[in-house]
Amino acid sequence: MTLGKPCFFPIELWFSARDPRECARLSTSVFLGLNATFEPVIAAVYGVPYIAFLPVIIMWTGIGMTSRVIIVFWSAVFPLMINSIQGARGVDDNFLRVGRSFSATNFQMFLTITLPSSVPYILAGLRTSIGRAIVGVVVAEFFMSSKGLGYFINLKANALEMAPAFVAIVLLALFGIALVSLVTYIENRFCNW
Repeated sequence: MTLGKPCFFPIELWFSARDPRECARLSTSVFLGLNATFEPVIAAVYGVPYIAFLPVIIMWTGIGMTSRVIIVFWSAVFPLMINSIQGARGVDDNFLRVGRSFSATNFQMFLTITLPSSVPYILAGLRTSIGRAIVGVVVAEFFMSSKGLGYFINLKANALEMAPAFVAIVLLALFGIALVSLVTYIENRFCNW
C-alpha cells in the first residue's frame, strides 16, 4: 500500500498494523479515500442555494423548530467543514515527520500537530459560518415562523414600514458583529503566533 492512495479495507487490517508508519499510511489512505468520495458531494450540495431545499425540508420535517434548525445548520456547516478539511490538508509534512520520528500515535499527532495547525482555518470557517447562520435564521423565520427578527422584518417590509424593519436589520448586524468579535477574541487567545 502506498501513501496517499485511496483505499477501503477491513478494520482488522488497521488494528493488525504494528508499525506506526503503517498506521499513519493506513490513516492517510482512509482520509484521502473518504475525502475523494465525499468532496464532490460536498461541492454539489454547497453549490446549491439552501433556499432551494426549503420546500423539501418543510415536507420532511414540517413547519417548526426542527426545520429551522436544519436550515441554519445547512447554511453554516459547509464553510466550516471545507475550511477544516483544507486546514488538515495544509499541515506541514516536516511536522508530521517529526511526530513520526518521536513515535507519536495517530491521536497524539492529531492533538499536537494537525489540530493546532488547523485552528486558523477552522476559525476562518467559523467567521464565515456565523454570517451564513444569521442569514439562515432570517430566511427560516421569513418562511417558517410567526415570531423572531426575520418574521418581524418580513412583516414590516410587507406593510411598507421601513423604519422598524431597518431597526431589526441593524440589530442583526450588531449581533453578527458581536459573534465575529467573540471569534476574534478566541483566535487571539489561541492563535497567539
